[in-house]
Amino acid sequence: MEKQIEEMAKVLCKNYGGCGNCMFFPSCDVKPLAILLHDADYRKASEVAEEIFAEIVKTIHRYMPIIKNYQWQGNLINDLAELKKKFTKTEAEK
Repeated sequence: MEKQIEEMAKVLCKNYGGCGNCMFFPSCDVKPLAILLHDADYRKASEVAEEIFAEIVKTIHRYMPIIKNYQWQGNLINDLAELKKKFTKTEAEK
């Protein structure tokens, strides 16, 4: 939790007129706003995508015994893994 708040504070600080000195996070001017955003469940899109893909995979695994075409199963899982990579990459990884 603290790490997520720190990341939010750094983004706010850098882009929206915070203290500009995120090396000193505990005393950062935007830390209270970052805490409010965190408590309101604001998260990175990649984290939300991660949760969505986890649910999709769980659902597909429930139907795997019904699907008799094993090649199709493998292709589906591989395609989902590629989509997950695409939508859960961080800005640094892009």
